[in-house]
Amino acid sequence: MITNGLLRFVRGSGAGPSDYVSVNFAAGASFASGAGMIIGSNVFVTFSGGTPFTNSAGGLPIINLEPGSYFNLGALSGAQNVGQIRSLTGSGIVTSIATATNANIPLLTFNTPAGDVADFSGSVLDGANLNSIFGITTTSPVVVSLSKSGLGTQILPGSNNHTGTTLS
Repeated sequence: MITNGLLRFVRGSGAGPSDYVSVNFAAGASFASGAGMIIGSNVFVTFSGGTPFTNSAGGLPIINLEPGSYFNLGALSGAQNVGQIRSLTGSGIVTSIATATNANIPLLTFNTPAGDVADFSGSVLDGANLNSIFGITTTSPVVVSLSKSGLGTQILPGSNNHTGTTLS
């Protein structure tokens, strides 16, 4: 449980320019209200399946993606992920990269409370747009879907090239 402040993931300085650090979240990670994560450049965050973040502590994570970071919604096993976060900021890439054909489209829900305004200038891309970068082969593209709940505002002015649904 992250109870206060921000948890930051960074890649070590000794790594080469194409080296990535991977951080995997299993179901049930809990954040107190206002706590969050900063995902640094060349850090690849993924879920192992299911619902990675819970709202049991009264809050969901505020996620900031720095340039060159990746927030992967696709379970590498092909299972469906339903991610809920408070809000998204920064300028990294939200995608869905999987090693298995995924009939279950990953869904990211912004549960932004009243009074909050978050601006994500990065990109939301289907996995097919990035699989070749990471050397991953799938038989069909993995798409990304977005939804919004809560009375706050989530702004996505960046280059969003996903083919899943966007619900508000």
